[in-house]
Amino acid sequence: MKRLKLIIILIVLFQTAFTQIEVEGKILASEQKTIGYATIALLDSSKKIIANTVSDEQGIFIFKDLQKGKLTLQISTTGFEQHRQPLVLTNSIEPLATGNIVLQKAIGNLQNVTVAIKKKFIEERADRTILNVEQHIMASGSSVFEMIKKGPAISSDKDDNLKLNGTVAQIYIDGKPAYLSGQSLTDYLKNLPADMVSKIEIIASPNSSFEAQGSAGIINIKLKKSDQQGLNGTVNIGMAKGRYGKVNGRLNLNFRQGKWNVFTNINSGIYNIFNGLTRNNIATTNTGVIYQSRRNYWNPTANAGTIKAGVDYSLDKNTTLGFFTNQNLSSSKEPVTNTTTFSDNIKQPYAFVNTIKTDDKYSNNATYNINLKTLLDSLGSELNIDADLATFNANGTDINTNYFVNTVRQKLRADYIFRNRVPAKVMIYSAKIDYVKQVNEKAKIAFGVKISRVNMDNNIIADSRQLSTGNWLVDDIRNNQFIYTENLQAASSNVNFRYKKWEFQIGLSAEG
Repeated sequence: MKRLKLIIILIVLFQTAFTQIEVEGKILASEQKTIGYATIALLDSSKKIIANTVSDEQGIFIFKDLQKGKLTLQISTTGFEQHRQPLVLTNSIEPLATGNIVLQKAIGNLQNVTVAIKKKFIEERADRTILNVEQHIMASGSSVFEMIKKGPAISSDKDDNLKLNGTVAQIYIDGKPAYLSGQSLTDYLKNLPADMVSKIEIIASPNSSFEAQGSAGIINIKLKKSDQQGLNGTVNIGMAKGRYGKVNGRLNLNFRQGKWNVFTNINSGIYNIFNGLTRNNIATTNTGVIYQSRRNYWNPTANAGTIKAGVDYSLDKNTTLGFFTNQNLSSSKEPVTNTTTFSDNIKQPYAFVNTIKTDDKYSNNATYNINLKTLLDSLGSELNIDADLATFNANGTDINTNYFVNTVRQKLRADYIFRNRVPAKVMIYSAKIDYVKQVNEKAKIAFGVKISRVNMDNNIIADSRQLSTGNWLVDDIRNNQFIYTENLQAASSNVNFRYKKWEFQIGLSAEG
């Protein structure tokens, strides 16, 4: 009996420990109309906000993963009195339902009135959803990463990559790609205070003013025009140890003075990796069965570095001229040893092939961008002019030496030594102009023109060594060179507008 009681107590304690307390409800106006995008906060006994959210279009809100205790529910929205009510959270499996909460319209003294028109937190437009972060209650004390996750159709994966409609989104800052990626980008968004942002645009189907990759959408963060001066930055260093060690580091710096803003991001790493692979095969021939065993060991070492730097100059409050460059350098060496053993049908070895390969690679890639952006009116119409240059240079050489011997190390055939060299060079020039006219909150017209030129030269130079002289003999059969030139002129236009619950986008593009 005591054992049964103990089991029951343990079950109760287990359920209590893992119960996730939830609070849900619905917000209505006095005429029973739903209130969407209201700000809802949970306050502790010291009036500190411990959780916040916004209601959806139907006025529904929900809090998850709460702890038991006494809290205060606070609801605020433009045009209505602030609502507060106490909540007592217990370890209940069922969510705590507040039911329908009816807000009362605000009544003010018209003799001393200051009218302040505030935008809704979530604003739907023809081609994007806008989170109006500026002066919103949730911006204080939150990061930009947290604010983005409150947007519709936004989620994140286990590595905190932000997703839009299930696909990793591209992050833009003030209409330009955030030239950070991976952990560097996540750290930047988590450390960027939300009160430094005016709005966040969520664009599922980017228009011609953006260069989306594939079907990925865009999250465009528009920073406040701040007069805050000075230098700020972060430094990160990481190390790991397996059979060999590796180390990497990141440096982010930003300096703002007057109309100037200078920024840089430096990443560097040294990597030393060991790999081993054993593969066994059985081949059936007319003379019987052959057993083949391969043992591979390779030890790549690499040095890689990326430097991203840029400068922005504010010509006036609506116009910014900017320059950006991205430099990538990498070099690697990859020695490989391979031993292949051939055995007969009773698994007795009779031949060996020993291969030694050295593989040296080097690459130097660079991109340059000059950008002029100007805001044309208060609705958001804008003009963007970009000029870009990209260079990609790479070179690699691998030398393969093969020895063929029997069980007593006698040569079965002459050694075979061959070499592959793979130089590659790509030059890309481009310029584009994008004009976006915001007709009103529901309609937008966009025009864009672009010209570009691509020069590509990829070459494979193959040769083998003459054992008698030691000279390299060109192998014309394996040699190959690919030269490609492309000139592109393109123009595009599209119209976005929304009618009632329907949204339309009509586009036209031409290339030549």
